[in-house]
Amino acid sequence: ILVFCRYNHDIKCILSGKGAKAAMFYISDYITKMDSKTYEMLSLLSRAVARVPLHEPQTSVADGAKQMLHKCLSQFNGQQQIHAQQAARYLQGLGDGIPSHN
Repeated sequence: ILVFCRYNHDIKCILSGKGAKAAMFYISDYITKMDSKTYEMLSLLSRAVARVPLHEPQTSVADGAKQMLHKCLSQFNGQQQIHAQQAARYLQGLGDGIPSHN
């Protein structure tokens, strides 16, 4: 079923504690990997900062900071990459959480 749904999967028999530990670290690194490199993130931030007007007399410093933060976060979210499994769940209307039971 997984092959026909084109899910990315890897099945491996783990028989030792050392193998289980290595698999745990691999899976943890894979799940939490950072997709964007530092230079890519700095480029995104510079584009977001360039879009904010330099001086608007009607805005306070706090409002200007909020606007800058909003632009930066929007720029990051627009460039976010997701995994195929997550995209498939979104397309099926299942959301991004996997419950342990129904």
